[in-house]
Amino acid sequence: KTFIKDPYNGYIDDKYYEEVEFALHGTPIFYLVNNCTLKVESGIPERYVGQIKNGDKVKLRFKDILKDDISGRVSFVGSSIITENRTFPIEVSFTNDKKILKPELVAELFIERSTYTDVFIIPEEVVTRADNGFVVYTASNGKALVNNIEIISRFKDSIAVRNGLAVGDSLITVGYQNLVEQERINIVN
Repeated sequence: KTFIKDPYNGYIDDKYYEEVEFALHGTPIFYLVNNCTLKVESGIPERYVGQIKNGDKVKLRFKDILKDDISGRVSFVGSSIITENRTFPIEVSFTNDKKILKPELVAELFIERSTYTDVFIIPEEVVTRADNGFVVYTASNGKALVNNIEIISRFKDSIAVRNGLAVGDSLITVGYQNLVEQERINIVN
């Protein structure tokens, strides 16, 4: 003997009672889904505390569902670390204009923290840790040279390097594991 008005526009995805059935106080009657505006919840590693802020731009990728990435913005940044996995929670809101995406899908998030110009992108596997930081080997006149580098960012299997390399350097990508400074090398193409 009552009418229920939904608090926002959406679709009834599941109903728990039929018309004229008696419902107990405080129990759900139906499951309402609004798929016009969605949010993605994620845990960000604690090393990025202070670097992620409300309003930051985010690219969302839904593999095998959409060809193009979707743009969103960080709408919430948690205030504490989750001790089980050492992350802090964030939420990214975005509009679902085409109504293709559904709640509970899995997405990849790409948060732009910085933009760099005039940097080298090299495979992460060729970088070796040394006593004074990170090094890569380059070839010059048939000899291996050690180059100290400054890593400024990592993405997938690549790293961005600011110092230590110059345009035209020949980066050694095979057989670098046991090289030493000024060792004679044979370059095979």
